[in-house]
Amino acid sequence: MAILLILYFLLSVTSIKLLIPTLKKLFIDNPNKRSSHKESTPSGAGMVFVCLTALSSFHTSFITPLVCLPLAIIGFIDDHKDVSPLIRIFFQIITVSALVFLSPLIRSNWSSNSGFIFSILIIAIVFIGTLFINIFNFIDGLDGLLALTMSVILITASIFINQNLLFLSASLLGFLTLNWSPARVFMGDGGSTFLGSIFVGIVLESLNIQQAMSVVLLASPLIADCTICIIRRYINRQSLFKAHKLHLFQRLHQAGWSHSKVSISYGLCIAALS
Repeated sequence: MAILLILYFLLSVTSIKLLIPTLKKLFIDNPNKRSSHKESTPSGAGMVFVCLTALSSFHTSFITPLVCLPLAIIGFIDDHKDVSPLIRIFFQIITVSALVFLSPLIRSNWSSNSGFIFSILIIAIVFIGTLFINIFNFIDGLDGLLALTMSVILITASIFINQNLLFLSASLLGFLTLNWSPARVFMGDGGSTFLGSIFVGIVLESLNIQQAMSVVLLASPLIADCTICIIRRYINRQSLFKAHKLHLFQRLHQAGWSHSKVSISYGLCIAALS
């Protein structure tokens, strides 16, 4: 397996380097007043680790990447040409619903509940899962931040949930070499929503509630950042749907922290929790 993981890492790095000229034509991300970068940067490079992870499903029993693939495709289309928010939310809900349907956590812990209670639980889980996907999308705002933190989460979860997550972590680490500050590429919404949905899949693949909460705890620095930001904006009567730069990671950067310092700080927090 070690040889395969090295191969996935090298394929990720090589493929992204070869795709950079094409990404510059189709997925260029120009800085604006909400951006944390100052130069135009090719986006959409997340398609590489998405495709490699989907490929790994064909030689493993891990089908979660294939379930999450349609959502990633919608994200990449949105990176190139804006897709309606309603369409994006629809695919997020469908993806989480499919993950719920396949979940051993749901089957082993809640399927015996009455129809009404079970339905309420499923609706709540789909809502929270969709929220998690958007949180991971929001967090992808600094060079290396999401790729590094998700790599730590994946490697940890591979130990006690599913070792096939290592294929995604190897591909993601390959991407990270080119996404580290100063980033040569961004993953785009396709990559970030894919990682968010994979995270939801990891939680739902847990065997019991304690294990699921352990995975959520791993990502708590990311979840808390977005949740506290939403609460603060609501208290201050600011629009929850308007783009902004008020997340903690953005405020740290505005205060003078480098992209690398912020990303490493978040990564170390998650490693400590791990």
